[in-house]
Amino acid sequence: MFTTFLFGFLVVSVAVQCGYALFFFYAKLKEDASILTPAIQKATVIICAKNEAVNLEAYLPVILTQRYKNDAGIPLYRVIVVNDASTDNTTEVLNEFQKEYEHLHIITLSADEPRTFLGKKQAL
Repeated sequence: MFTTFLFGFLVVSVAVQCGYALFFFYAKLKEDASILTPAIQKATVIICAKNEAVNLEAYLPVILTQRYKNDAGIPLYRVIVVNDASTDNTTEVLNEFQKEYEHLHIITLSADEPRTFLGKKQAL
């Protein structure tokens, strides 16, 4: 009889402790919603281009058509192409792509601007 009472008391004690732990852990998880839902990360791709019209025509669509979008279909990334004083038709190629892709941003550096850094470092 006494052992049955002790066993029953043990079962009730464990049930109370489990209920207590679950209640407070659930409250903590509910309070910190960032644990339950991961944050949506946005990305930026920076491309430096100097006289790269042929390569941009070939490879820029691959970058611009990535499937990293939110539920509404809006891209969660942007592509910045720095046109580093190109002398070929890079400007025209980039302008055509910009008409089609709103997440493409173009920065143009002219050859007349003073250079602080040499080579691609200035564009970056």
